Amino acid sequence: GWKWVRLGEICEGFMYGTSAKSLPSGKCPVLRMGNIQNGKIDWEKLVYTNNDEEIEKYLLKQYDLLFNRTNSREMVGKTAIFESTQKTIYAGYLVRFRPINSNPYFVNIVLNSKTHREWCNEVKTDALGQSNINAEKLKNFITPLPPLAEQKEIVARVEKHLQTITQLETQITTRETTTKQKHPKRRLRGEVALVCFATSRSFCLHIDEHIKILDNAICQNIDLIGEKDRGFLSQNILAQLRNFVEFTYIKIMKPDED
Repeated sequence: GWKWVRLGEICEGFMYGTSAKSLPSGKCPVLRMGNIQNGKIDWEKLVYTNNDEEIEKYLLKQYDLLFNRTNSREMVGKTAIFESTQKTIYAGYLVRFRPINSNPYFVNIVLNSKTHREWCNEVKTDALGQSNINAEKLKNFITPLPPLAEQKEIVARVEKHLQTITQLETQITTRETTTKQKHPKRRLRGEVALVCFATSRSFCLHIDEHIKILDNAICQNIDLIGEKDRGFLSQNILAQLRNFVEFTYIKIMKPDED
């Protein structure tokens, strides 16, 4: 069943990256904190190394995770999964670690969650406009861990919702571009306040308020895992995720005020 674990119990190989000076071109990319974006690796604005010793010592393996240990207060702690098989190393402001007996994509989801962001805000050390979370603190991050089969199912469902959001964003961008070209002053439909059903009563709320309510409800249900029926909570979370995606779509669709 589900259990509470420290990150250091389900991951190994926590290691800081290279502090050597990088090059604008070379044979091996060096990932920096700017290359971690939304849980994935952004391969733009790369630097490189030709140092064989550095490459051997800091070489990344497929499905390694990279944690940004030093950054601004808002960005420290961002994490991404390394999915590539390309020979690549990582810089000193990053911590590399490898999941064991856990799904690396599930761990990546957890480390990109609101709960993890709140934890980062609590444990970070601030100095000279920068924040830091060292590897020892990272190892002690506590997270719920479901069985591997359930981890895989959670990953699949989250990925499905993320794909839906990406598709909607593409459609919206295309539609807005077309609308602006044809009708520069025309408003898109669907900007009226929406009705939210809560405790069997309807309330007219602003879209941002809907999203905030759903976000809080999802987090509360996750916090209850282990205390109440997991099947019931799972259904609640999935239903709220669907609503969250729909209201996010509506927010993106909503035009700016003139």
